[in-house]
Amino acid sequence: MTDYITSKQAVNSLSATPAQSLTLDIDLLIQSVSQQIDLLTFDSSDVDTLQQLAHGFADERESVHLRLIELFGEIGEDATPLLCQFMANHHNVRVRQACAQALARLGDPEAITPLVQALLTDHDPLIQSSVAGALARMGEEAVSALLRVMNCSSLSDAQKGQIAWALSCLGEDAASQIYAEIESGNPDVRCAVVGAIATLARNTASEQAVQLLESSLDDPVLAVRLEAASGLGQLSCHNATARLVPLLNDPEPEMRKTVALALGTLKDPKAFRALQALVSDPSEIVRPVVEWAIQQYKTSRQ
Repeated sequence: MTDYITSKQAVNSLSATPAQSLTLDIDLLIQSVSQQIDLLTFDSSDVDTLQQLAHGFADERESVHLRLIELFGEIGEDATPLLCQFMANHHNVRVRQACAQALARLGDPEAITPLVQALLTDHDPLIQSSVAGALARMGEEAVSALLRVMNCSSLSDAQKGQIAWALSCLGEDAASQIYAEIESGNPDVRCAVVGAIATLARNTASEQAVQLLESSLDDPVLAVRLEAASGLGQLSCHNATARLVPLLNDPEPEMRKTVALALGTLKDPKAFRALQALVSDPSEIVRPVVEWAIQQYKTSRQ
């Protein structure tokens, strides 16, 4: 039966179009490598086969993408150098993106530096998102690399956002390193760190994280204060209300808007009067948010 199938596949390949032949080739390769892995006979140092698998990411079928990522996960860290090379140099964006996703699956710390380099040099948003996702899977070893990159003056807002998101995903194991950077002289670093601390506070109920968020409300840079107020609004307790309410009188309209949004999310009755006093705020960006926050409180009381 096996010989018949092999012969039939060979005949089909002779009459196939170039695109069909490529599809058939990658399907056969996946089948062959899967069997070798199952039989414990696959040679993970076989660069030619690893290259063929990586080239297979150019296939437009999502099922092939997912299976190749699984295969690289089964092959293990021996595939890291080749995946990093393809992520950095391949002309096809689908291949570069999938290589970053495969590196996320492997979780090999050796990929941190190439991933950071890709985040800096590859400006395709799909690549940046996948690279940030991979870095977010690397644990505390990625924290110092991400914080160093955040100090680069040439970063775009999109790159800063991806780094901040990756930091926020690194979890409690990275908390001590993240907390230490709250004193950074770079406001971009402090802003990213505050965002990460907000996630930690929400996921771990860490009292230290909440205290750091509250202290960041006094940061001299507006963007950091906004991030701190937004983060406090994401917490499911009312402990932050007393700290937030006075900031409804902040001279910056953006700050008043963000604080009103945070208080509306918290729905704490202790903030109701202060919000009512702001319904006639002179800023057009503040008034609608205040009305929304008051409505949130009223709805929660029904």
